[in-house]
Amino acid sequence: MTGWQFGAYGACGGALVEVLRLLHWVSQWQEARRTSTGRLKKNVPVWSTYVDWKASAVLVILRGGLGACAAALFGVTGQISGPYVAVALGFAAPSILAQLGGIPQVAAALNKSPAANSAPSDGEAGVLSASPAQGADKLRGGQDRR
Repeated sequence: MTGWQFGAYGACGGALVEVLRLLHWVSQWQEARRTSTGRLKKNVPVWSTYVDWKASAVLVILRGGLGACAAALFGVTGQISGPYVAVALGFAAPSILAQLGGIPQVAAALNKSPAANSAPSDGEAGVLSASPAQGADKLRGGQDRR
């Protein structure tokens, strides 16, 4: 599969999330229109009380785009290899991308500033080259325990 194919499947998965949410609210609207015996109420609630079309339209576009980008990125880099996985990745794209942003190395790469590109000072270099236990001792000003 090519990148645009992964993206198309991912967009479908992303849009599917919003379609399922819309289905939930339509079901809620349908239940609100009926009495406990199943008869239609005299004063039925209006559709717009349960469905916000403007927000839903924006969310379909955003979730579809996010799903498309995530699936295409994962697909062209060889991380996924089929349409089913691309749809599933599009469906879960907001959660997956939020989790990736929580990984310290990814967050550092995304938030890199020009100052972060400079070489570490001598003290930092010693801490970075030491083992975790030794680095903690050096940060506290303790002795090296070898």
